Amino acid sequence: MKKMLAFLLTLSMLLTLSACGKADGGQLEETPARVVSRGLFVLDGTLDFSGEDGLSDRETYLIHVYDILPDESQNGEMGQFSSSYTVTLNGMNTYETINPRGGYDLLGTAINSFVRASRYAIDRNLGTIYGGDDPIRAISVFRVNRNDITEDTAAAFTISSSGIYDCTLSFQGSEIRTVSCFDDVFALEEEGYQLAASMYARAKAVKNALLYFQRNGGVENEVTMMVTTVSLLSASNGELSAALTPDGGQRFLHQNAEGGATEIDRAAAAAAVEKFFPEIADQAKVILEQGPVWVEQASLCADSATWTEENQLAAYNTSIALSNAADAIIGFFEG
Repeated sequence: MKKMLAFLLTLSMLLTLSACGKADGGQLEETPARVVSRGLFVLDGTLDFSGEDGLSDRETYLIHVYDILPDESQNGEMGQFSSSYTVTLNGMNTYETINPRGGYDLLGTAINSFVRASRYAIDRNLGTIYGGDDPIRAISVFRVNRNDITEDTAAAFTISSSGIYDCTLSFQGSEIRTVSCFDDVFALEEEGYQLAASMYARAKAVKNALLYFQRNGGVENEVTMMVTTVSLLSASNGELSAALTPDGGQRFLHQNAEGGATEIDRAAAAAAVEKFFPEIADQAKVILEQGPVWVEQASLCADSATWTEENQLAAYNTSIALSNAADAIIGFFEG
């Protein structure tokens, strides 16, 4: 009788295990896994988040990237509430996901821009998972107490209210990757993904620079010309983060001796966009190629000795092309 009860208890426990797994093969008993972790990341103290809305000086971002593997035939509905996606640290503190794309959360510009740039599916926006579909790369973001994260941390990521996708994934401290910037998360992707994802920040920088130029005296204002020139050249040539700063500005991944952004290979950047986001490949080429062209044209217009109506028209047409390309890219990432 005792053996039978023990057997029934063991069977019950096995049946309640959720279909989750880890990319390194640390999968639970039920197969195939329907949720597979690709990486759990925590931001260290390198970045200045003092101006990030909703993030206190005692908190940092914990980011979980994972794949949803649709069932071969059965549809599923993912939870739509923050409480459906949680992480519990050290068995003590449980945090609900934040929604970087809207809702009623107080959101930060830096994390919001990174999530948009990543093009990963937002947990609460997953909706219906259709049977037989391709895997979906998803992201959950948490604001957590910095003190919760140590080398001995135990973390449990849980999806609930999601039917066949309900699960819990467990991590040890050594499995939580500490990163110094958001872009380090893209190490799990193919080479070039960071360059392609940076097009969102580049487009925002171009749009902001052109608006600043229009509203602050244009070529008649020397300071305006300098600020716009630096912004456009950085957006087209610079090694930028895929995420903005908390105040919406550009963030350089690396800086040159003059304090500006180190230069990228623009041909490689264009190729990366073509590979990962072909929908905006043409617009990306405009941003990468026409920024320096506009600077040259506007500089000619700013000097009375070189100003001509032709130069002015050329600068105007280039600014329109840049603005339209930026709008299309921003719409792609925010859509």
